[in-house]
Amino acid sequence: MMTSIEKTIGDLLLQQKHMATTLLALLDSEHTALAERDEPSITAIASSKQQAVMQLEQLKKRCDNTLSQHGLSSGKNGIERLIQNSMHTAAERTALTQHWQQLKAELLKCQRQNQINGSIIAANRHRTRCALGILSAQSGSDDNLIYGENGESSIAMRITNYPSA
Repeated sequence: MMTSIEKTIGDLLLQQKHMATTLLALLDSEHTALAERDEPSITAIASSKQQAVMQLEQLKKRCDNTLSQHGLSSGKNGIERLIQNSMHTAAERTALTQHWQQLKAELLKCQRQNQINGSIIAANRHRTRCALGILSAQSGSDDNLIYGENGESSIAMRITNYPSA
């Protein structure tokens, strides 16, 4: 039979896994919203993501506190030591190990999807800055303007001003 710490840690790992699954669903939704450029959804998802991350952090803190109260290191080292040393049967060890492995796998998926979404956001930001730079001619040089003050194409102005042979 599992001891109190094993049950508590197992429950906390399972709760973290469920919250990580929720976060992954939010990240997937964010990916879709980014692709569709759905600003209201992106804003709503950002708020939900923040709440999910905060809940994950709270669960991790509770797990770390429980480990510390029982003389174990916090985080990965404490959980792995608990798995190695505190289980009475192979079935109990397997159950806790599965919770731990599932949590790590789900968090890795979250990390990857977050990186993908971040890349999309960075690319969109770059395109927006380039477009704004073109429209506002941030370089300060009239040579870089596509259109002049009167709306004439700068290419046409250059051709007109090009000395003829």
